[in-house]
Amino acid sequence: MVLVSRRHVLAGAGALGLAGALGPLVAPAALAVDASAVRGPLPVPGRSAYLGVVGAVFTAVTGDAVAHELRLRAVLDPTTVPADPESAFTLALEDLGAGTRPLQEGIVELATPGVGTAVLFLSPVGAVGERELHAVVRRGA
Repeated sequence: MVLVSRRHVLAGAGALGLAGALGPLVAPAALAVDASAVRGPLPVPGRSAYLGVVGAVFTAVTGDAVAHELRLRAVLDPTTVPADPESAFTLALEDLGAGTRPLQEGIVELATPGVGTAVLFLSPVGAVGERELHAVVRRGA
């Protein structure tokens, strides 16, 4: 793919128009943009969305595109009293594949029907064999 700097495009666009600035450098296929590369962070649903799906199975996809199945065990209260309880909570998840390939600490896209997808940091909590994964949510913080 041919790379064109923003500075080159802006400098040429003023004198020649956008088509003239890009000229033969950009083929139509090169104008296609991968939406995942430009979408911003996914909004995290509020506490009430997760309370309605306790017990549901979520899919957690890691950065290297490995999918894990997690069951939502509980939606926990924060350790401090938040100004907006809908925006501060902890998700406690059970790793259903922990016996064969446990999910390590890290950032995942967590999704289930009815709630949508959110990007969250999961951290293991507890002893081996009793371990949960927690995602601490502070929306708007």
